[in-house]
Amino acid sequence: MSKPESSPLQKICTTLLVLSMAYCGSGLQNYGTGPGFNYVVNVMKMGAVGDGRKDDSQAFLRAWAAVCGANKTAPLLLIPAGRTFLLKPVKFQAWKGDDRQNWLVFENISWLKIDGNGQIDGRGASWWQQESEPEKRPAALTFNKCTNLRLDQLKHINSPRNHITVTGCRKCGHFSSKYYCSWFKSQHRWHRYRPDKECDDCIAIGTESFNFKISHVTCGPGHGISIGSLGANGATARVKNINVSDCSFKGSTNGARIKTWQGGSGFAKEIYFQRIHLDAVANPIIIDQYYCPVNGNCPNQTSTVKVSDVFYNNFEGTSSSEKAIILNCSQSTGCDNLRLTDIFIKSSVHGAGCQSSCLNAQAIVSNSVPAVKCLKRK
Repeated sequence: MSKPESSPLQKICTTLLVLSMAYCGSGLQNYGTGPGFNYVVNVMKMGAVGDGRKDDSQAFLRAWAAVCGANKTAPLLLIPAGRTFLLKPVKFQAWKGDDRQNWLVFENISWLKIDGNGQIDGRGASWWQQESEPEKRPAALTFNKCTNLRLDQLKHINSPRNHITVTGCRKCGHFSSKYYCSWFKSQHRWHRYRPDKECDDCIAIGTESFNFKISHVTCGPGHGISIGSLGANGATARVKNINVSDCSFKGSTNGARIKTWQGGSGFAKEIYFQRIHLDAVANPIIIDQYYCPVNGNCPNQTSTVKVSDVFYNNFEGTSSSEKAIILNCSQSTGCDNLRLTDIFIKSSVHGAGCQSSCLNAQAIVSNSVPAVKCLKRK
C-alpha cells in the first residue's frame, strides 16, 4: 500500500468514525485504536466539547488536518462515545469551504474508512417544511472524488435531502448502513414524514462513479438507492460497474432506481441489483429516463444518457403500487441488455395485483412476477 505524494490530504487516510449520537453533527463511539493504526488523533484533544451546543467544526477540521497531515500509513481519527458534536457545514479536504448545499463533505481522499454503530442525525424537519424549493436542502453526507472508500454500520436519520451523495468516486469497496426518516414537531404537534416530500435518496450515485459495492443497506422510507440523477442541464455522465446487493427497502417510494434527465449524454452501464427485499415499496424496480422533478415542466429532448447492461436478480417482497416494474427508457436511444431473473413481487394491498410498464426497453426475462410483456423486440 503506497502513499500518494501530491498533497498531505491526499495521503492514505484511514479515518474511523464510530457514531453514537448526533445533533447537526456526529458523535462517535470509542472504537479503540485497534490493530493496524499507528497514529491516533482524538477530537477532544483538538478542542471539541461534545455538548451538542458549542460548535465543534473547527476542532474536527484541526483533527482531520492532523490525521491526514501525519506521515503515517494508518492514521486514525477518533471521536469518542457518549457525546453529541455540533457541526456546521464542513468540508474535509485540502482547503476550506462553506458549501450550504452539503453538510458533511469528504473530497479528494484515498483509503477513507468510516465505521461505527451510532448515527448521523440530519435534523431535517425544519427543511422538510420548506416545500417550495426542496432542491436547495443540503445533502447530509457527500463523498466527492474519493478512491477506495468504505462506509460500514452507521445509522443515518432525518437528512434534509439525500442521506449520502457520491460523485466522482472510484473503487468504493463497501457501503453498509441503515437510513431512516422519522417524525417531526411543528406548532406543538407531531407529524409523520411524507416520504415523497421529505425523505430523499438513501444513497445517490452521481457521475464519474466507477466500481462500487453497496451491500446490507436498510433503507426506508425515502427514495431508495438511486443511480443518478444523471445528465442534468445537458451534462455528460459516466457511471460503470455498480453492484448493489443484499439490501432491504421498507415503505420507500423506490427500491432500485436509475434516473436520467433528457438532454444529457454519456452512459450508465454494468449495474447490478441482486438479492433485494421489498416491503411495501411504491416502485421496486424503476428506470426513469424522463426524470423531471421541477413540476414536470421539462422540454422534450432527443439526447440522453445511454442505459445498458443492467441486471436485476432475486427480488422478493411487496409493492404498494400497481406498477411494480417500470422501465421507462428514452424513445431515441432506449435501454439495451437489461436482464431480470427470479423477480417475485406481489401487491402489499390485499386482493390487488401488480403489473409492469415499459417504454423502448430491451431485456431478457426469466422467472418474473409480475410478467414483463411490454418489452421492445429486437
